[in-house]
Amino acid sequence: MFRDAVKTAKIDQKVGLKPSTIEILTVEQQIFMKDIITVCMGQDDKKRHEALYTLETDAGLQVFLPHLTERICKSISANISQRCLSLIIYAGRVLRSLSHNKACDMTVTLHHVLPALLSCCVGRNMCLRPETDNHWALRDFSAKTLVGLVRDQVDKHDAGRTARRLFDFSHRIFRDTGSSFSMIYGTVHILQEFVAGPKKAAWLLTELGETNARCKSHIESGSRIGASQLSIQEAQKLNQQILKCENSIRNRYNLQQQAPGVPINRRFH
Repeated sequence: MFRDAVKTAKIDQKVGLKPSTIEILTVEQQIFMKDIITVCMGQDDKKRHEALYTLETDAGLQVFLPHLTERICKSISANISQRCLSLIIYAGRVLRSLSHNKACDMTVTLHHVLPALLSCCVGRNMCLRPETDNHWALRDFSAKTLVGLVRDQVDKHDAGRTARRLFDFSHRIFRDTGSSFSMIYGTVHILQEFVAGPKKAAWLLTELGETNARCKSHIESGSRIGASQLSIQEAQKLNQQILKCENSIRNRYNLQQQAPGVPINRRFH
C-alpha cells in the first residue's frame, strides 16, 4: 500500500547543482605545501630562492594552486594590516613565481590574486617607516607582476575585459582627491601598460601632466611652508614615475609633447 502511494504521489521537479569545491589534498601534498610556504616566507635566502624556482618550474602545481594562492593572498592581507613590508614582499614573490609557471592556470585564482596585487600597488600604509623603507619597490614589483599575469594568461580568455577593468580601477585611484602620492604612484605603471589606443593615450598624457604639475607645486611650496619631508619625498618619487611613464607612452604611440596653452580634455569619450 505504501509503495502504491509513493508511485502516485506528485513529485516536484528540481535541478540539482553540484557546488564548486576545492579538491582535497592528500597528507603528503599538504606537507609539501606547508613546507614550501614556510621556506618562501622564511629568512634563509638560499632555500627561499630554491623554493621560488620550484614554484616557477614545477609542472605539477596546478592541484595546489587554489589552496596555495588563497593562503598567500591572506598572508598579504594580514601583513598589510600589520605593515610588515618584508613579509609582503616574500608573499608577492610567490605570486610572481606562480604566474611565471607555464603549467599553472592562474585564471582559476584571479579572485584572490588580483585584489592582493592591487592592494600592494595602492595601499596607503605599507610599512612602519615610510621615510626609509623601500615600499616603492613593492609597488613597482606588484604592478609589473599584475600586468604580466593579465597579459600572459588573462587577455587571451576575455578579450581584454580584465585589463580595461584594471585600468578603470587604477584611474579612479589616480583621480581621487583623497589618494596620497604613494597610492597614485602605484597606479601609474598599470595605467601606462593598459591604456588602449593613441586617442586614449593622448588623453591620459594630459592627466599625467596635470598630476605632475601638482607634484611640482607641492615640492616647491612645501619647501617654503615647511611641509613634512615625507610628503615632499612622495611627490618627488611620483614626479619621477610620471616622467618615465609619459616617455614610454609617447614612444609607443609616437605622440608629440603637448604645446603650452592647449586646452585639456577632462574626460575621455
